Amino acid sequence: MITAWDVIRMVLYLGMLLGVMYGALYLMKRFIYRSQTPGTSPLDLKVISTQMIMPKKFISAVKIQGNIYILGITDFSFTVLDKSTAPPEALKELTDNESTVLARLKKSINLR
Repeated sequence: MITAWDVIRMVLYLGMLLGVMYGALYLMKRFIYRSQTPGTSPLDLKVISTQMIMPKKFISAVKIQGNIYILGITDFSFTVLDKSTAPPEALKELTDNESTVLARLKKSINLR
């Protein structure tokens, strides 16, 4: 037979368990993930632009450590279409929001 004391004891144990889980989550967020602040990456990776060409198919320009990669991305794979090493002035131009994606791609693969 279940008594009121059994129900109260079960609720207290459940509360203690949830408290321990919340505390562990808080400590993990505070100490383990502190070094991984948003916007910093050891690879110096930045997505310059992404353009959808068909449903679930994209072309993306990505800058990784000074190199610009043009990637073809689908649901199941990605393909490196082009790799370009550009001077810092050209990288600054590519990140400008005023130019279109097509113009950025042409500049990155040196087309007119």
